[in-house]
Amino acid sequence: MTTNRIVRFPQEHDIGGKVRALRRARNLTLEELAEKLEVTASYLSRLERNHNLPSLPLLERLAGVFDVDIGTFFERTIAEAKPKRVLHADEQMEIIAYQGRLVIKYFAHILYPHPSLEVMENLLKKGGRVVFPTRAGECCMIVIDGEINVEVGQERHTLSEGDSIYYTTDQFRRITNTGKKDARYISILYPPAYTR
Repeated sequence: MTTNRIVRFPQEHDIGGKVRALRRARNLTLEELAEKLEVTASYLSRLERNHNLPSLPLLERLAGVFDVDIGTFFERTIAEAKPKRVLHADEQMEIIAYQGRLVIKYFAHILYPHPSLEVMENLLKKGGRVVFPTRAGECCMIVIDGEINVEVGQERHTLSEGDSIYYTTDQFRRITNTGKKDARYISILYPPAYTR
């Protein structure tokens, strides 16, 4: 059973410190960056001190403002660590996106600064619906538990435990959980969503 955590990063990632360093390197004040991100300066200050943790949409906006890959917020720790291939359960990070409707858990690919694939376990809350941005790429999804409706372009498919789907990501995509419980599925994306 997955708990409802907003964001969980291992402490060593120091995302706030990276945000502060990038802000200062670009000679931005807290107020200037906060305005670009559409957040308050006090929220941003707490984020830089790791008292607030950023949502996935905020990480994406930060990456856009700084013109870096979203993976940049994790690279320093990765670069300093010994080469590692295994990511243990207590080291995984979870992000809640789409206003709490989707919990994303990242796997071992997050250990590398520029992986070729992105592998995620997704928990889509009962009644939840997400629409993904169109971009060049490919996706394969496998349902682990529950039932989801997947719309790709004009096609609609209902997937249950054990079912999978493959599609290109250059078209409209919406996933809806109309089942009686939360649904879990694995997504494998090429190229990773956080790579420009």
